[in-house]
Amino acid sequence: MKFNMRRRSCLWSATALLSLALLMSIRTMDVRAADNQDLPLASSSTDGQGHGTYENVGRFGAGLSWAPIQIAPGATTETSVGYIGARYWFNRTFGVDGGFGLGWPEVSPNGLFLLTLHAEPMIAILETQRTVVYGNIDLMPAIEAGTGSSWALQLSAGVGIEHALEDLPRLALYGQWNPLSLDFYGPGDGQSTSTGLGLLGSVVNFDLGFRYYF
Repeated sequence: MKFNMRRRSCLWSATALLSLALLMSIRTMDVRAADNQDLPLASSSTDGQGHGTYENVGRFGAGLSWAPIQIAPGATTETSVGYIGARYWFNRTFGVDGGFGLGWPEVSPNGLFLLTLHAEPMIAILETQRTVVYGNIDLMPAIEAGTGSSWALQLSAGVGIEHALEDLPRLALYGQWNPLSLDFYGPGDGQSTSTGLGLLGSVVNFDLGFRYYF
């Protein structure tokens, strides 16, 4: 009788221990599952080294910009140009921007206006998911139409920054400054072409605008 009682007691103890172990295992699995749900998923916007890839890589962007520019000495001193432009980042390193613009000189005794095009390759220097800092080279041919028509060609280089808005990442604002420039200016009326070299000499030749990416 005592043997049976002892046997039952051992059986109950083993059962209790097994039940407790099973409950602890289930609890541990639940905790681990909850922890895994709290962990952020690996983002497609990061590479294998953990560096962020800019939000709008591989998308086509279109928008407007404004750029006061200064061409070679002899041209009108400063011209405000409004652009309709497009931008495309092919990958994390390289992108292009292009546009069509019209401008009216700030000082223009002859009442001229500018018709401009611009083509700009861009090389990314620093990059996060929302922001890219880049270097650029901008080629801008321009025709001054009006009294005493003339032409100009500007090749400039500088740096820019583009930032995608947090709440609306498809919309990106950008600004760039091209302090280095080589300008060719044809005054017209049979006058010889003049050449100008700009090196950190002016606060103009900057560009402010936005691109909306689709």
